[in-house]
Amino acid sequence: MRILTSASAAALLLVGGAAQLALGCDSDVSSDPGGAGASGGAGGSGQTTTTTSTGDGENSGDCDGDADCPGSACVEVTQGGFRVCRVDPVPATSCAAPQLDQCCTTAECTGGTCLTEPIVPYCGGPAMAEYNVCAADLCASDAGCGADAICAPAGTLGRKVRACVPAACKLDGHCAAEAGGICAPVTDPCCGAPTGLFCVYPSDGCRVSEDCPSGEYCEVSFPEGRSHCVPGVPACPA
Repeated sequence: MRILTSASAAALLLVGGAAQLALGCDSDVSSDPGGAGASGGAGGSGQTTTTTSTGDGENSGDCDGDADCPGSACVEVTQGGFRVCRVDPVPATSCAAPQLDQCCTTAECTGGTCLTEPIVPYCGGPAMAEYNVCAADLCASDAGCGADAICAPAGTLGRKVRACVPAACKLDGHCAAEAGGICAPVTDPCCGAPTGLFCVYPSDGCRVSEDCPSGEYCEVSFPEGRSHCVPGVPACPA
């Protein structure tokens, strides 16, 4: 068994609306390669996680089965790919900010579910006020997100609805630049939200900044699409 231990990610700073991400997604209703009912938990869930990949070709993940996810389920973020524990969004049952709310309960929505913002992670600056919106999926399949993204299931990677997420890889097998590479969620060093799926290698890889030595932080380099630790502090939005 190949094991990569990752420290927990920082608490998610999630602001903004679902419409902000919808621009990058296709709203067709074709079947999802990962399964329409598949949902999973964010890579940084507030607990220390162990990323494992067995020697028999099974892809790595933060869980191996539902027994690893009390009260939830262990599911794939993309078909055959990284496994996470689903984090089900809780529908709103009352008004959050009456002057901004689109709904107070799902019964008031003509489509979607009444959820409290933030619907998707947003790392653009200070947090916005919480309010309720009628939220619906922003994509239906990986094909609707382009070549370098996946349609992450609701409840995964900090998304309350299905949404497009950057993905430099989809399977561990896509990370072949060095031995032992895995395709895993990597957390933004500023807001603590999973930014997408990237290659993580044993030599210098990281999933969160806590994986790095003191005075360094975890960053994704492009066009390689791999994570590594870099010295200094991240340039975060004010």
